[in-house]
Amino acid sequence: MAAKRDEGMLNAKVELAVQASVSAGVLLPRRGLLLAGERGVEFRARDGRGYIQIPWEHVGCVRVDLYGRAVRGVEFAVEDNRRFMFLVSDGAELVRLLNRRLGRAKLVPARHALSALQRK
Repeated sequence: MAAKRDEGMLNAKVELAVQASVSAGVLLPRRGLLLAGERGVEFRARDGRGYIQIPWEHVGCVRVDLYGRAVRGVEFAVEDNRRFMFLVSDGAELVRLLNRRLGRAKLVPARHALSALQRK
C-alpha cells in the first residue's frame, strides 16, 4: 500500500504502511494509515484531518496486543507518558519492523485482565 509523501511527513521513505485505527475519543475511532520509516512511525487519518508522529528516539516501549498468534494492535508509550493505541491490519509485519528498529527489549506483551485468569 503506497502512501503519498507530503511536506509535513516525518519520514522521507516509508518502509511499511498498514491500515490502522486509533481512538480519537471514547466512541470515535479514526481510520487511516500507520506509516513506519527511517525516522519513526506516523498515523495519517483517512479523511485528511489529523495525524500522529512518533520519532523512534521518543518511544519508551511498545505493548503488543496478541490474540493467539495474531497481532491485533500495538500501543506506543512515549517519553512524556502519553500512549497511542493502534488496531492494525498487518500486525505481524509491523512487529517485525519494530523489532529491527527498536530492539526486542522495547517490545512487551500487552496485559489483559483475562490473561491473569488464564494463568490460574
